[in-house]
Amino acid sequence: IKNYMNETTEMLDLAGLIYESSYDASQWVSVLQNVAQLTDSSSAALLYRDDTYPRANFMYSYGLPPAALQTYLDRYIHLDPFFDLIGRRFPVGTVSADHLVASSREELREASPKFYDEYMIPYDQYHIGGAALLVEDDRMAAVAIQRSKALGSWTDKELEKLSLLTDHFRRAFRIHREFTRLRVHEYAVYAMLDQLIIGLVILDKNSKPIYTNPTAQSILNTNPTMKFRNGKITATNNEDAKKLAGLIKDAANYSDNIEEMRGGVLGLHHRDSPLPLLLLATPVTDLKVTYQAPLEGACVALFISDPERSQLISPDALIEMYKLTKAEAGVTVALANGLSLKEIANSKSVSTDTVRSQLKSIFKKTNTNSQTDLIRMLLSGLLGAVQV
Repeated sequence: IKNYMNETTEMLDLAGLIYESSYDASQWVSVLQNVAQLTDSSSAALLYRDDTYPRANFMYSYGLPPAALQTYLDRYIHLDPFFDLIGRRFPVGTVSADHLVASSREELREASPKFYDEYMIPYDQYHIGGAALLVEDDRMAAVAIQRSKALGSWTDKELEKLSLLTDHFRRAFRIHREFTRLRVHEYAVYAMLDQLIIGLVILDKNSKPIYTNPTAQSILNTNPTMKFRNGKITATNNEDAKKLAGLIKDAANYSDNIEEMRGGVLGLHHRDSPLPLLLLATPVTDLKVTYQAPLEGACVALFISDPERSQLISPDALIEMYKLTKAEAGVTVALANGLSLKEIANSKSVSTDTVRSQLKSIFKKTNTNSQTDLIRMLLSGLLGAVQV
């Protein structure tokens, strides 16, 4: 009874560790160490193979030499016959092993001679077992155990111990995939926000910044109109600072009542800056894209525009997307940076009529009717996020 209780406690502890590993991948190695010890295996692994998106492949292992692991991932993961021998011949979650799926070593070798001769034998992965956790047309996942030739095949009792864990592995793997998807989404959102050519600061309900994109950081570093004070963003002009605080408060306290304030626009001034810094404060709930998903605690979004700051729009992107000539792309970028037609003509040593002619061609190619339409299209669309 004592041994039974000890084994039960051990299995429960291991099951708990499996679920913890689903959101903390660093613990998978400890899980696999326990699996190897539980089944008296030389090594154990958790692997995912995606035939459509090979970059999604991953493998965690215990007991496998680093060279064997790297070689498997680089050259043999798509040649591994056990995905088919076990994964496709048995129901998902069913544990099996090489001696149960092949009547002889020769039959096993015939399933994939290259894998057998160049991986299993040289790295002494002589016996391989495990269970499929996911089986789809182009994706498979499995937990695997390996034994050296000297240890021989597993007994039914040893394989049964792994069988008690496969349902936990399957559930944990689904959780792991979801966490991975959310992390990828988070990284993508941050990458998108980092590319905006307009400054963006996200504030929590206490008006403290939880995210500042590179453009906003650059503006705050070079423009004297705004600064961080006591962990909060404020204006250096006392009167503007009060207005900004009120604007942020209005946006932060916004509810679904459409009669309440939704933040607003403010021009911030400084004696050393000829033009005001333009700022828009809005509740995060007003944003049409789900910026708030990965930004826990996000409450207010501050969009900051410095009229003296050049807009970073790629001429190559304009040429590619709208089939502009190099000269037309240059005119377009100059307009976005606030230059007049005369200033553009002088900078390029051409006549104003030449620039007007180029502008007409730009309007036609971009399906716009005026300079205002053109600049709005540039700064509000994808090109407004393309940095040189």
